[in-house]
Amino acid sequence: MLAQLTIRNFALIDCLALEFAPGFNVLTGETGAGKSILIDAITSALGGRGGPELVRSGCDRATVEAVFEVASGRGGAAEEWAEDGLVILARELSAGGRSTFRINGRICPASGVRRVAAELIDIHGQHQHQSLLSPERHVDFLDAWAGERVVAARARALDLERRLRDARRELEALRAGERERAQRLDVYRFQVAEIDVACLRPGEEEELLADRNRLANAEKLLAGADRARKALGGEGAGAEELLAAAARSLDAATALDRRARPLQELLESALESVREAARGLRYYGEEVEFNPARL
Repeated sequence: MLAQLTIRNFALIDCLALEFAPGFNVLTGETGAGKSILIDAITSALGGRGGPELVRSGCDRATVEAVFEVASGRGGAAEEWAEDGLVILARELSAGGRSTFRINGRICPASGVRRVAAELIDIHGQHQHQSLLSPERHVDFLDAWAGERVVAARARALDLERRLRDARRELEALRAGERERAQRLDVYRFQVAEIDVACLRPGEEEELLADRNRLANAEKLLAGADRARKALGGEGAGAEELLAAAARSLDAATALDRRARPLQELLESALESVREAARGLRYYGEEVEFNPARL
């Protein structure tokens, strides 16, 4: 039942708080006393239409709050929202046209408010909300008429239904987890197979990086080797020719003085090293690879 109604800055009402006693309550008055404004305020809180024209002149916003007492065991959306046996429907209308609905202090869309309100109150008259004409409410009336045993049985059935829904959601979550794990295992198996086919080995990355560096700089490597080879024994006075001439120049000296012999041997050894280096540079130049496709 409607237990309390609080209205602020709604239409002609500045501030009004009504508390309803159990049983039958009557508000009377002559035409124009404002009875319809109370109905409009209640309708607004129940999710009905309402615009900025309902905000009292000179005010920024209007608020309507309706407190309902809800009996336990009846089931439905109203009991789900109830806290300590109460459901509080509130609406705030701004002069700018925005509306905010709340159920027990929590913001809720107008459709959710209307769904809860349909189980709390009937307004008979213009723009009426008559649950008696709603087929989905007929079972509620029948259960209430049948008595407490039926209401209690229905409450147990609703609880079992809720537990069944929870169990189904949990089962679906477990099945979804299994599907996810299976998908991840497939991905891991594919990745492991790719790694096996690649035949990776320790140090391979370093080798590939070195190969890429050589391929990217093949022209510079070949040019450097060619310059070094020419400096050792190319055209003109190369290092090989100069060392050979120096070694020959000591022939006469070694015949006259044996102490000059070690110096000649050093020159001859250096000459052999130069010749070996020249051969190595030639082979190195031949091995330098120009291969854009491999690069």
